[in-house]
Amino acid sequence: MLICGAKAEGRYAGPEVEFLEKAAVGVAACIVALRAELHGRFVTRVAEGALPTDRVVEEARRLVAS
Repeated sequence: MLICGAKAEGRYAGPEVEFLEKAAVGVAACIVALRAELHGRFVTRVAEGALPTDRVVEEARRLVAS
């Protein structure tokens, strides 16, 4: 979580804003990559038969909700 509040000195300087934007983009990219990895593992488990068929829907719903 990235929380930015008001500064006592006034506005954020340009470099500070640029840094925060880059940090937010980096965090978002990591989240997307992690979700892709988790979905890939799920698909692999289903394809290999490692996930019991009665749990596939439950696991899929859990992934979508995360």
